[in-house]
Order: sequence, then structure tokens, then C-alpha cells
Amino acid sequence: LGVVDAKLAALAAKQAALLRFKAGLMQKLFSQQLRFTRDDGGAFPSWEQKRLGELGKFTGGGTPDTNNDSYWHGHIPWISSSDILENDLRSPKVTRFINDKALKASATKTVPANSILIVSRVGVGKLAVSCHEVCTSQDFTSFTPNGANAFFLGYWMLSNTNALLRLSQGTSIKGLTSDDLKQLRVPLPHLDEQAKIADALSAIDAKIQAVADQIPNLQTFKKGLLQQMFV
Repeated sequence: LGVVDAKLAALAAKQAALLRFKAGLMQKLFSQQLRFTRDDGGAFPSWEQKRLGELGKFTGGGTPDTNNDSYWHGHIPWISSSDILENDLRSPKVTRFINDKALKASATKTVPANSILIVSRVGVGKLAVSCHEVCTSQDFTSFTPNGANAFFLGYWMLSNTNALLRLSQGTSIKGLTSDDLKQLRVPLPHLDEQAKIADALSAIDAKIQAVADQIPNLQTFKKGLLQQMFV
């Protein structure tokens, strides 16, 4: 049991270290302290400053009538803010689906693949990149980039969560509007450099997840071991 506990502690420490490394790397990459080079070793051009509204389009969301069970049997993934994890850009785990009838009868809209699902009401600061076409609740203002890397923009937003929180408005329920988000100034590198940054951070996220996946498995093993020992 001591060996198992030591392994669990080591995994938790490794996960925490990777998270700190990721946070530090994002800070250096987005402040341009650390730059990637082209595949031939040449330098990428200087970054531009763009407003988010210049880089794509926004899509709102809505919730079909939850009392109408016929709406909730279909093939269209529908996402709520509870399906998005903090500091995790991976596509959310889809648990609910709606049909075309629900889509037409409600305010929800189809969000294209490779869009950033931005939680703009309850849970401001959470976001994910959806690799598939989805619909969302009214707690989202989703953004579909045109000519920019969705994961690069998503990681930049994660690294600037405080800026998103400062933009939030309201008294009882804080939130963001598409007009707020359109005004965000985004430092934008060459598209190839965007891809290199996104790939590097995605690789770290994969390592973090690989460590995280080991923890519940080991906890289950420990529980089984205890049951066998004290039967």
C-alpha cells in the first residue's frame, strides 16, 4: 500500500509540474520571449495585432424545450457549459443530442467544426475547440476563425483568462457579449508559426492527460487491493 501511495503522490507531483511548465511556456510563447523558426531555420515575420472580430464570425446558442422529450433524440451534438472543463481545450464530451426539429424550434444554432466554444455567461473563462459541428446552449458565444488556427487562438485565450474576466459584465450573472469579444486585441503570428505553437501546447496537454489517466486506474487498483486484504 505504501508503494501504491508513493506512486500516486509521484503522479500528482508530475501532473502539477507539467501544468506549471505549460503555464510558463504559454507565457513565454505569447509574450514572444520564445519564438519558433521555419522548417528551414529561417525566421518568421513579426506578429501582427488584430481584433478578434476581424478574424472570423460569432455564433450564439440556445436550449430547446427540455420538457419536450421528442427534441432530445437525434444526431446533432448539443453542448452546455457543464460539458467544458477548465483549462482544457479538447473537444467536450458530448452527452446530449438534439434533432432538426429542436434546432428549428429554438435559438440554438449550428456551430461549424474547428470553432472555439467560449463560455460567455455562467463559467466565463472556460472554452474548448470543437473538432466537429455542434450546437450549444445560450451560455456560449462561439467563434469560428477564418484563416487563423483555432487551437492557437484557444490557447491564447486560455493564457488571457483574466482579460476575458475583466470584460465580463452584469451584476448577478457576469457575462461576455460578442461585441466585447470582437474588440479583443490578438497578437497574430504567421499561420505556420501559429500551428507550431498550437502543436507544442497540444503535445504537453497530451502528456498531462496521459498522467491524469493513470491516477484513477491506480486508485481503483488500491481499492481492490484493500478489499482483498481485509475480507
